[in-house]
Amino acid sequence: MSGNNGWAAFDIALTMLRCLQSSHPMRRIFAMRTSLTHFSKSCANSFQGMWLNKVERCCECRKWGPLEGKLSGGVNQEGVKFYNELIDGLLYRGIQPFITLFHWDLPQALEDDYGGFLSMNIVNDFNNYVDFCFKEFGDRVKYWATFNEPNMFSSRGYATGIDAPGRCSSYMGNCTFGNSGTEPYVVAHHILLAHAAAVKLYREKYQATQMGEIGMTVFTYWMVPKFQTAASRKAASRALDFAFGCLKAENPVEGTEDQCYMHLHVPTLYQTEENKQGLLKCLAITKNELFVHPITYGDYPQSMRALVGNRLPNFTEAQSNSVKGSLNFLGVNYYTARYADDSNYSSSVNLSYTTDSHVDLTTEKDGIPIGEPTPCSWLYIYPRGIQEVVLYVKRNFNNPHIFITEAGFCDVSNSSLSIQEVLSDSLRLKYHRLHLSSLLRTIKAGVGVRGYYIWSFLDDFEWDTGYTTQYGINYIDYKNGLTRYMKHSALWFKDFLRKENATTRPSLVYSQ
Repeated sequence: MSGNNGWAAFDIALTMLRCLQSSHPMRRIFAMRTSLTHFSKSCANSFQGMWLNKVERCCECRKWGPLEGKLSGGVNQEGVKFYNELIDGLLYRGIQPFITLFHWDLPQALEDDYGGFLSMNIVNDFNNYVDFCFKEFGDRVKYWATFNEPNMFSSRGYATGIDAPGRCSSYMGNCTFGNSGTEPYVVAHHILLAHAAAVKLYREKYQATQMGEIGMTVFTYWMVPKFQTAASRKAASRALDFAFGCLKAENPVEGTEDQCYMHLHVPTLYQTEENKQGLLKCLAITKNELFVHPITYGDYPQSMRALVGNRLPNFTEAQSNSVKGSLNFLGVNYYTARYADDSNYSSSVNLSYTTDSHVDLTTEKDGIPIGEPTPCSWLYIYPRGIQEVVLYVKRNFNNPHIFITEAGFCDVSNSSLSIQEVLSDSLRLKYHRLHLSSLLRTIKAGVGVRGYYIWSFLDDFEWDTGYTTQYGINYIDYKNGLTRYMKHSALWFKDFLRKENATTRPSLVYSQ
């Protein structure tokens, strides 16, 4: 695609693509994502044929950067040419690009040179990289996400070792190197600093002329207290702290956490007048210093400070100031929910980010699953969760613009099914209709939701599960020249996008 340009630390990770459709009267964007590996003019025409007018994909450093992983080593012009042609081709078809700058694909040269995100050196190299992207592509790109799921990258890459660079403590997995109790926090800290530097650069050098927006994307489940107890409510709160923790600042003041939980975590749509008054009282007690992330106030949650101690890095005053306010939007990847309960696990020796929150996450209670099961064991249909997540973000993170940057339904590949059987994906269609309906209620309640991204436009290569799982609304026949077939969900989505002000039409969304 762009020449031999060296390995990335997560070379298995293929470039991602997101397609968005704007509903102009409500200024909303609807989206899809898929792989760029076989992107072509016919693929762009497919997007256009489905009435898509915005597309997001990741700009991979390894596609255009030097073998050394740094701009000082030169730039792969073949890769630059590929991205320029891609962007121009999309714009020609009325499709606006939305770029994610880092999706876990660190050049291996930087990993070998100084340990990648374990070193502060990454901040400068990342800044040089994004500077090039802003300069080269920013005249045509209006949305930039600096990092995709940094919380997952730091946890899966440095706590469990499941993903690249495969680092963890020996008691956590089969890793040669790593420290599950410290490295995830170091990596997350450096990511925040790299993000802040990138945002500062864009705002000072490019934003006035390019008129774009910049933000970050995180992954989270919605956390449901498993039992109606103080312990479960606190556990759900801590779980959200650790999910959003690298973006948050302070927890409630001492002595108010349990009293405030129900007021701060029960969505407005479900609150009684008593709960609303409790929320106002709670905010007054804490002087608006609750649950605000360092992108607003410059520090981590107090709950994390208490549990992690000196393993959690500190910001200098200058760093704290640089992180404050460093986004125009927040992207949230939401698929499903989990029950949260207090964990009895305690160890002063085998420390890990995965257990620091002292929370047990499960998918069922008394034998009943948290939502309707799907063919993939990790994913249950829980549409209320997407509603609660965005209300949580609005209430706790200073009401930013929100993009649901991933939401999707998983099938397991089954070669015994006919193509017609595969195309009949009624459960996937139900998933997206219910989640869009849930989001519509939050929009009516005043939450600044600006986009909904379906994962994914096409069935693709799904990380470590390869081709064994299918998220696409379009089926790919890998045995017959990668022929594409629109699933029933794609036909519905196409019709959905063609209708003016579609999100308000009751015939297209469930009333639940």
